[in-house]
Amino acid sequence: MPASRLVRRRQVLLRTLAPLRSSAESDRSVFWAITGLNALWLLVTVLCDVLMNWQGMTDNPAEIVVSIVSGVLAVVWIAAALILKERFPKWAGALGFFFVIGALVANLVFGDTPVFASTALHILPAIVMYLGWFWPPRHAWTMFLGSVMVIGVGVWLSPAVGKSAILTPAIALYTLCIMGLAFILASYLRTNMKLAAHTDSLTQTLNSRGTQVRLASEFSRAERNQEPLTVVLIDLDGFKQLNDTYGHPYGDSILATSAQHWRDTVRSYDTIGRVGGDEFLFIFPRTTAGEALQVLNRLQMNAVHSWSWGLSEKRDGDSVETLLERADARLYEKKLSRPRKPDGRLITGPVDIPEQGTVKPPRKHRFRLPRQTSFSIMSATLGFFVLVPVTVGTLINPPEVHGGLLWLTLSACALSLVSIVLPLWFGNRYPAKACFWTAAVLLSFMVVSALLVESTTHGIALLYATSLVALYLGTFSGTKASRGLLISGLLLLGLPLLLESSLDGNTVEQRLIATAVIYGAIVYCILFELSSYLYSRSRAFVEHDSLTGALNRHGLAAYGFNELARAERAGYPLSAVMLDCISFKQVNDSGGHSAGNRVLKAVTQHFTMNLGPEDIFVRLGGDEFFVLVPYLRVDEAEQKIRRILLTGPIGMHVGVTDFRPGDTVDTLIARADDVLFSTPS
Repeated sequence: MPASRLVRRRQVLLRTLAPLRSSAESDRSVFWAITGLNALWLLVTVLCDVLMNWQGMTDNPAEIVVSIVSGVLAVVWIAAALILKERFPKWAGALGFFFVIGALVANLVFGDTPVFASTALHILPAIVMYLGWFWPPRHAWTMFLGSVMVIGVGVWLSPAVGKSAILTPAIALYTLCIMGLAFILASYLRTNMKLAAHTDSLTQTLNSRGTQVRLASEFSRAERNQEPLTVVLIDLDGFKQLNDTYGHPYGDSILATSAQHWRDTVRSYDTIGRVGGDEFLFIFPRTTAGEALQVLNRLQMNAVHSWSWGLSEKRDGDSVETLLERADARLYEKKLSRPRKPDGRLITGPVDIPEQGTVKPPRKHRFRLPRQTSFSIMSATLGFFVLVPVTVGTLINPPEVHGGLLWLTLSACALSLVSIVLPLWFGNRYPAKACFWTAAVLLSFMVVSALLVESTTHGIALLYATSLVALYLGTFSGTKASRGLLISGLLLLGLPLLLESSLDGNTVEQRLIATAVIYGAIVYCILFELSSYLYSRSRAFVEHDSLTGALNRHGLAAYGFNELARAERAGYPLSAVMLDCISFKQVNDSGGHSAGNRVLKAVTQHFTMNLGPEDIFVRLGGDEFFVLVPYLRVDEAEQKIRRILLTGPIGMHVGVTDFRPGDTVDTLIARADDVLFSTPS
């Protein structure tokens, strides 16, 4: 049976991203292109102004000078981005942002026709989205607030504002609000994506990627300020035997409980990162080795499980690599000196996992909104920003409606209110499929309002609001159906404006409206594609393991859920396979963590090359892997996996189970792990 298109796309992405680069490198690979695109926005806007208003510009030399300087600098910036590409520096991007804002404001102040102003307002959401996506929140907010104040002054001083129905003070103010919302959304998504990409889903500590970034930052700060820095590498004793004896879910509870105990004990500025299956790295900034030992003594009190550690303090001439190598060497010196059983295994401390019944139940509240996500918040905010201009426009220009049209208007208002309430009511349970239907309801509401309220200003305000719909659909959907929905909405909103202006007989107003509608439609379609591209790249880093490039638990939750739903709906067989490396602990003990990492990468590469495009290969953590094999029954899937293992880099235990109606990813993992635990082979 052919593989689904979604799984094929994921498999291609997996092969192109393994091994994954850091998120900073990913940003640099598209940073230059988006920077050049911002300069291109400015260049096209200036050209539109010149072509549409050349006769009026001849009487205003200042506007001619500003347009020429803006166009030349925009061309220079585009050329620099194309030449330097990934070497394009961040400071140049910030300088380019202020140049674009300054050029827009200068044209607003010195231009006396609304052509430039109306087209400039279209590109503001795209420009500030670039700002919120590529800069840390602290810097981004400073740059954003400064740009808002400058643009606000430019709009206030612009002689073009108020000259036409397409550019009233109310529309300018509403566009600035949309600009702010676009920035907040981009900044919020960037923060959440970075956090998810750098956080281990099991222990809620930093993962390997996040630990590397944090260690590099702390090391640079210590070098710059001549401050002490101490790192401690921790390895749980006998964790492999614990997993083999009690199963992986029990081992996961040990990891999660230990990490929680450590987080509650360390200082607020210390960092804990999970760098392997049962290996953690502690980063103690501004801390000497003696002070770090005091923290370790507190950590060992009431420890959930015994662990060994290796400590290393930064020395002159050290690098991050030498610092970690010294900690790794001291860790294994301590493990060799630990008392062992006659069979060679370490003597571990007591394992005490608190029962769920001992946890005090939370206080009951009469009503509390569930935990919100970026998707639910943006869905509700979008409904609000669409409802406001429609309501205000209807009150200012009340349509003469009756009968069926009146009920149609009231129904559209009710649906818009529902689109605000439902996302907040469901919170993190608000389904992803609702994205398309939420946008469809709001666009329908906007089209009905534009047809009933015969006002050019009202129609242009709704056209500006479409930028939020484009950003929303591109970020949370990005499908062909969403693309078609956006284009249909733009056509239904723009054609009545063009038709109304053609009947008006005012040639200047016709050109202004045509420019605003056509340019706005082009900008919003590009904004849709841009937000979809940036969001999909970020999701790739969140859903893939930083070491091997395989899917992680986040990726399994996304792709596994879809595969299970298709299997239950279509009724085809689906098998789940749990894999556990044999003698992986010995590889780590004899060759160090670098040798173990090479084995994990080799395992991922071997399975990626031999599995089918429809199969889903996941690294759960440490040396544990999980495979979803659609269209094969248990015996067929086991034969397939064992055939792949014959030429694999390391032996592996195998546990296979089948999908049953009502199963979730967690139940499949638990049942496959039980099979692996009962019959290791």
